[in-house]
Amino acid sequence: MASPVAEGRPGDAERRSRMEAARLSMAMAVRLYNGEIHMSCRWKTVRFRALSRTLIGAAAALAAIHAGADPLLSSERRGLGAQPLVGGGGTVVIDARKSLAVTDKVILSRFSLFETMDTLIARSGSPIRSFGDTSDLFRRWWDTQNDHAHLQFLDDAWLRHCDDPSFSSSFTPPFPYECPRAEGAEATAANDPFGRIIGAGRAGYFPVGLFNRFDLAAVDGADCGEYRIVFARNSGKVDGGNRNLIIFEAVLPNPAPGLGLMGCLPVAQFWHDLGTMSASARASALHGFYFDGLPGFSPVVHPDNYGAGPAGRGQIRTNQFMAPAPGSTAVQEWMLREFKLRRACPTPSSCELRVVPTTVKTNPFAELFGSAHMISAAFQADFVNNQVALLAEPDINRFNYFPPERFNALESPETGASDYAAQVGTLSAFKAAISAKLASIPGTTVTADDVIERALALSCAGCHQLSPGRSIGGGQPTWPATLRFTHVSEETEPGPDGDRFRISPALTNVFLPHRKLVLETFLDNAGVPGP
Repeated sequence: MASPVAEGRPGDAERRSRMEAARLSMAMAVRLYNGEIHMSCRWKTVRFRALSRTLIGAAAALAAIHAGADPLLSSERRGLGAQPLVGGGGTVVIDARKSLAVTDKVILSRFSLFETMDTLIARSGSPIRSFGDTSDLFRRWWDTQNDHAHLQFLDDAWLRHCDDPSFSSSFTPPFPYECPRAEGAEATAANDPFGRIIGAGRAGYFPVGLFNRFDLAAVDGADCGEYRIVFARNSGKVDGGNRNLIIFEAVLPNPAPGLGLMGCLPVAQFWHDLGTMSASARASALHGFYFDGLPGFSPVVHPDNYGAGPAGRGQIRTNQFMAPAPGSTAVQEWMLREFKLRRACPTPSSCELRVVPTTVKTNPFAELFGSAHMISAAFQADFVNNQVALLAEPDINRFNYFPPERFNALESPETGASDYAAQVGTLSAFKAAISAKLASIPGTTVTADDVIERALALSCAGCHQLSPGRSIGGGQPTWPATLRFTHVSEETEPGPDGDRFRISPALTNVFLPHRKLVLETFLDNAGVPGP
């Protein structure tokens, strides 16, 4: 079989053009960072050339393997971190707990849910008139989890309650969406989502983590990865059955996309340099990065970076398990959902910001793995033809797939109903087709059952609850452990700078080491001096 890299290799003129862009990016990167980084005078042109060829080849390989795939259909695996690592071997060293997963309470004390949502409104084109505007945005968001019997706001063009016919009909096909949910109580007027103290502020939210996802940066430099803030509900500190976590996941645009990934160098260097700062200095630097932005870059906290921009990039995801109201007989499962910010602008100077539900990416509706659903055959054909080769990748951090949007579910409940392997069961024709596809991949030892387990592991329910401890084949370890439903906890542990929120074994032992290597390799290839 011909090499996909060779098949997609650009001509000499294009290669020279891209290498020239990489060289020019040095000067641009320094200017963008406005002299705040100490840049070595020993930039290595050879390394830039090697990096340019690597990125071009990786992009070509991805295109050849999976033509037509939209990387935005994956919230967790795409871009630089999904490519083979080439080069590196330099002296750059990243401290994962200072530069990738920041959970120190002393640093997070600079962040709040109120400032995050208040800033989003301010940058949406809607003037903030009072504290109530920010509370209103939060309440309308969670009113989407209410049916009409419990609504707090009337339906409008942007707010649709989960039992409204237009809600499900806006998705094709209309997959299930549990309605109502206990989290709809967050929409009540008496609720104070911005309280920070247990007791009166039990309904408030507090930050538990900042996460650097430079590994998600687009290979062609269209964006510089994702930068996340995780908030948890105060009630979860004392009641494990009454938890709600909100993850703001911003895609940071590259201000100089013509320079490719090298236009993102100031971002990579910023996170690297945190490792040499005191906790108080890191807190100030990170708050500035998220709310003010690096010179030349958008601030992270901007509506366009959570789905409201023209490209629709970025999202807000939730991990929901709030107890039903006292006296209710409702049984609610732990649920993971996804939302986007959207603007409605009746006039150029008057915009309304809304948080609206969307599909959960890399989460095909589980029944599609069986035979009963009306589009099961179409899904399984796409899965065999376009996804199996990506899922057979022999690396626990890089196997991947991109289910087309029409197959993605509206939610990911952490129950047996979300178990893809159970849905497939003994469906021999589907497994036989997967096996035949695998037989065309030289050297793979992955089986059809392994491929299905890997697809499950990349779903929200799988990664958070169903997959830990299960085999994914191909000589890889079993799927790593979470903190039971989550990867970051409301509980703390001692750290070098005081108490910090706990993170999962999966992050500590598997995912963070890979992200660390991706960032170190990028900086090494760019000629950044270590450590």
